[in-house]
Amino acid sequence: MLRIFNAQGLNIGLRYLASVGLSTGNGRYLVKDCKVLRLPDSLVKPSPIDLNIKDSGRLKEIIKQFLLNSKTRMKKKIFLSLPDLSVKVSIVDLEKLPSKKKDLEKILAWKMEKVSLFPLQDVKLSYQVLHKPTKRDGGSYRLLVSMIKRDILNQYEDLISTLGLSPVIVDISSFHIFNLYNDHISKKVPHDKGFIFLNIFENFTLMIFKDGLLDYIRIKASGGGITKTFDDLTTSLNIYSEGRDLSALTNLFVFGDNPSEELVKLAEKELGLIAESLGTKMVSSVEGITSIID
Repeated sequence: MLRIFNAQGLNIGLRYLASVGLSTGNGRYLVKDCKVLRLPDSLVKPSPIDLNIKDSGRLKEIIKQFLLNSKTRMKKKIFLSLPDLSVKVSIVDLEKLPSKKKDLEKILAWKMEKVSLFPLQDVKLSYQVLHKPTKRDGGSYRLLVSMIKRDILNQYEDLISTLGLSPVIVDISSFHIFNLYNDHISKKVPHDKGFIFLNIFENFTLMIFKDGLLDYIRIKASGGGITKTFDDLTTSLNIYSEGRDLSALTNLFVFGDNPSEELVKLAEKELGLIAESLGTKMVSSVEGITSIID
């Protein structure tokens, strides 16, 4: 378990820059302050293929001034959030895990090649074991696998290092956002039920949790308003429902701007879910989805 008494997070997104000051006690993070800045258009263009930052010098100066004006002094070691669309993320099931790490990475690379649009030798591949089978349940190993081009990752990390900062954890934005709300969500959902976490702030990232574990993830570009977002939601659920029981999903938690309230009402009416738009309930357990890129 990660134990940090004070932490600082920095998110670099498509349209926004955000910093979050955190303190922790009794195994929970508490948000002390949060600041958001609108970035100039086209300065950051998230992509899993092409370099994301179009003008590193300009972005560096913007981040520098942004942090100087923050209420909380930025710590040298930070949590860095990258755009979801810059990283390929997938859940992989394996009947058994090779004893050697290199052999496992080769298998995962082969699995991820199906969703890759670039040479695998140019990527940073990381993984987290979500589930280990037991004699009682049988089943398979379930792993959360991420893949990012090294030159894209280096672009972000090099920029941060020129500001005198060191990213100790690097993850996609949606994982960090979910971890902030983890405690709140766990209190709302019965242990034997599943739930949906949907981030529509700068993209469409849908995560479905079953038995407290991530069971499905879909990341795509957003656009087209509430109707398109709702269509993407129903399409995702239709894909997930193949071979699964949707009746176990009871709750939907939506993180986004004002239109999220409209989406919540639509989901309650059309899907029969207990839906909630997340806002200021940013209190989290230290445990959750943790660094898969660092």
